[in-house]
Amino acid sequence: MMELLNKKYQSTKDNLIAELQKAEYVCTTADCWTAHKRSFLGMTAHWHSEDKDSKEIVRRSACLGVRRIYGSHTHDVIAKAISDVHAEFQISYKVNCTITDNGSNFLKAFKMFSSVTPQDKDNFSRRSDGDEYEEDEFNDEEDDEEDVVYIEIGEILNHGQNQLQMECDEEHEQNISIRKENIGEDNVDSDNEESQIRLPRHFRCTCHTINLIATTDVKNIVNQRFSKLKKQLDAKLSSIWNRQSRSSLASDHIKKIMGELFVIHNATRWNSYYDALRKVQHFVTHKFEELQMVFDHFKVKRMTTAEMDFLKEFIKVMKPISDALDVFQSELKMSVGCVLPVLTLLKEKLIGFQEDRSFTHCVPLITCLIDGVERRFCKSFVDDFMRLAAISDPHFKLTWSPEEKKAYDTDLLKREVKRRGNATLETQSSHDEGSCSDFSPLKGKKPKRNRFLEGLKKRASTDVSEVERYFNDGVGGSLEDLHRFPTIKQIFLEYNSALPSSAACERLFSTAGLIFVPKRTNLKDSTFDKLVFLKKKREFQ
Repeated sequence: MMELLNKKYQSTKDNLIAELQKAEYVCTTADCWTAHKRSFLGMTAHWHSEDKDSKEIVRRSACLGVRRIYGSHTHDVIAKAISDVHAEFQISYKVNCTITDNGSNFLKAFKMFSSVTPQDKDNFSRRSDGDEYEEDEFNDEEDDEEDVVYIEIGEILNHGQNQLQMECDEEHEQNISIRKENIGEDNVDSDNEESQIRLPRHFRCTCHTINLIATTDVKNIVNQRFSKLKKQLDAKLSSIWNRQSRSSLASDHIKKIMGELFVIHNATRWNSYYDALRKVQHFVTHKFEELQMVFDHFKVKRMTTAEMDFLKEFIKVMKPISDALDVFQSELKMSVGCVLPVLTLLKEKLIGFQEDRSFTHCVPLITCLIDGVERRFCKSFVDDFMRLAAISDPHFKLTWSPEEKKAYDTDLLKREVKRRGNATLETQSSHDEGSCSDFSPLKGKKPKRNRFLEGLKKRASTDVSEVERYFNDGVGGSLEDLHRFPTIKQIFLEYNSALPSSAACERLFSTAGLIFVPKRTNLKDSTFDKLVFLKKKREFQ
């Protein structure tokens, strides 16, 4: 059985490597996952390809693996694991970006080992005021520690602090020895090892960043009236949610009275809190009397009028956030080029709420969301890489760009088209000169002059005509329209190879959870990796 599994895995892996070799640009996603006291790094790959018959540009995705991580999830461990996976699938020089969450260990890994040159950072991360590239100035509370070792409370109670410290020291020594065994050398020069690590450009998961705005930033709102109402409402609803999730009797009683159950909030699921509150609002609107009976049955104070008004306003304000998350989580139809247009629309809707005088309880929430979007995404709006990704997408073009920036964005695309045109002409010129076999002085000068003049004409027509025709072609078309604009098509394929979020890793871990169940915790790490790889490969076929 194992021989059959290994054979199938190797065959499928070879086919995937062959497919990846055909792709010009590849992006990957990475995230860490812990289950049954084992930690793993999950990675997926994504690229565009053309259908041979219809010439349709389609998004392709594949699982690269779920690899075991030993010890603490420090930046150097993560960097080496990501680099090793890229090298294993022979895409180290094809990957132009990797998407992760906002964990400080991931941020430091790419800061220390990213292969993006300072020139690239100047080209694609310029700020409008001339400042140089710099890291974000804020750190999130949940991501401050990168070397945390998680210890179960039962171990503390059973063994005591001294014994626990001895176990941690022994585990640390074992992790060091395991790392050395994996490297395969007893005396490894750490400097030489780190010099071999090569990571691509790093993008933060847009969904995770927005989720931080909706959770961490909202939690830090200092307005007392808003905080008091939210805490009171959360306390009452959490009491009902906890009873439903922990007791079958309570769940049956709720189902009997309401006809359906509450949606339970899950902190690890984006939009889950919004979905839970929207369900409560549905009960308030359509089954108010039954809802009051449920509160009375569990001896929870009924919601006041102010709390119900707060709930209604909260859901209305958070709806654009939820809609944006749904868009960013799309894996097949959306690329990183949708980030700036969607964020622009999100800001417009929030500013519209800010000007709406009907809001009485959630005005601090609106201000917090606007400030959060501007603070956490300010560098994305001045990043030429992100702007080129947006304007090269035929679904958006310049529709999202403000009037004062449209001239800049148009010139940005023209410069990129011109740069690629010059590179193409230089390649053709060198090829023509190398293949020329006529050394006659009279016959040799004229073709060079003609080629030179033709190069000027081609440069002008490519620089101006293609960009102008592209923008005049209208908005709302399909990716197939890019076939009429070959240079812009190449720009789109390069800058839009990335996804807007790392949701693909979350889906990968969902599949992994179905395989790594309690009864199969004795699976070898390599066997588990192969099972997940083959399972996801069938889904993508």
